[in-house]
Amino acid sequence: MAYFYNILLKRFDYIKLKKVIIINSINTQQVTELIKLANAFKKNDKLWNSLLNNDESSFKKNLLDSEEDNIFNSYLEKYGGRFGNELKLETLNLYEHFPSLRNLLLLYGNNSYNYNHDIDNNIDLSLIEKVVLYFFKKHAVNRENLRLLRSNIIDVVRKVFERIGVIFKSKGLIDDERDIFYLKITEIINKDIEKLEPFQKIIETRKKEYKKFINEESLMNHSHFISVNGILSDSDFIEKQNNDNNIETNKKKYHEWSTLKGEGVSSGILRGIVRKYDQPIISNNGQNNNEIIVAKNIDPGWTCLIGTCPALIVSAGQCW
Repeated sequence: MAYFYNILLKRFDYIKLKKVIIINSINTQQVTELIKLANAFKKNDKLWNSLLNNDESSFKKNLLDSEEDNIFNSYLEKYGGRFGNELKLETLNLYEHFPSLRNLLLLYGNNSYNYNHDIDNNIDLSLIEKVVLYFFKKHAVNRENLRLLRSNIIDVVRKVFERIGVIFKSKGLIDDERDIFYLKITEIINKDIEKLEPFQKIIETRKKEYKKFINEESLMNHSHFISVNGILSDSDFIEKQNNDNNIETNKKKYHEWSTLKGEGVSSGILRGIVRKYDQPIISNNGQNNNEIIVAKNIDPGWTCLIGTCPALIVSAGQCW
C-alpha cells in the first residue's frame, strides 16, 4: 500500500491527493452499522427505556424477547472485537460490559451528525493514475479488513482466558476471574489443576508492577510530544539540552516547538466543544455527541468513539 501511495504522492498535489484516496473501509461501514443498531434499539420502547434507566437486567430480558437480538448478534459477529484498547487481553469487551454498551448505544441513538464519505468519481485521472489508485485502495481496504480480523481473533483468545479465570476462581486459585490476566501462560497451563498453588501473592505483586507501568507509559513520549500548554516546563527542556550552554537558545527552541501546528486532511472550518482524550472511553449517557476530539494518537479501536465527532485533531495514527 505504501508503495502505491508514494507514487500518488509524487503525481498529485496534497489537495487533490486527499480527494482521490478517500475510501469506504470496514471502519466506516462499522459506523453505519452502529447507527442502524442504535436506531433499531431506539424504536423498541422497552429496550430504550432500559438503557435510559440504566437497568441492565431489564435490558437483557427485553433483548432476548426482541427482534433486535438478531441485529445485535449479527453486528457482534462482524465487529465484536473492535473497541478501544482491543489489542490488550485485559481490556473489557465493550459489548459485554453493560455500562460501556449503554453509553455507546445512547451516543449513536442521540446522534444528529450525518456521517458520510463524499467520493468524487469525476476527478480527471490518467490511465496510469487510475491503475495505481486502484491497487492503493485495494491494499488499503485489505489492510483494514485484516486488522478487524486480528481484533476478533484476539477477542476469542480473551474469552478463552476469561473462562479459565472463572474456573481458577471456583478452585480458589485467584480472587477475581479477571486476575487471570496477571498470570503467565506457563503458570496457567498445567495438566493437573488440583496441584496448582494459589496465585494471590503473585497477582498482588504484579498488580503493583502494572500500575507502575501504566504511570510510566504516560511519560514515555515526552521526547516526541511537546504541548503548547507545557507538558515539559522550561526548566525540564533546558535540563534535557544541558550539552548546549546557550540557555536563551534552548528557551527559544522550546517555545518554537511547543507551538501547535498541523495540516488539514479535509476542507472547511468547524467550531464547537473540544474534548481531549487519552483513552477512547465514551462518557456517561453518551454525551460525547458532536464534540471535537483531541488526542495524541488513535487507532482503529477508536472507531466507536469518533464515528459521531465532526472533527478530529491528532498527532499520529489513523482509524479510517
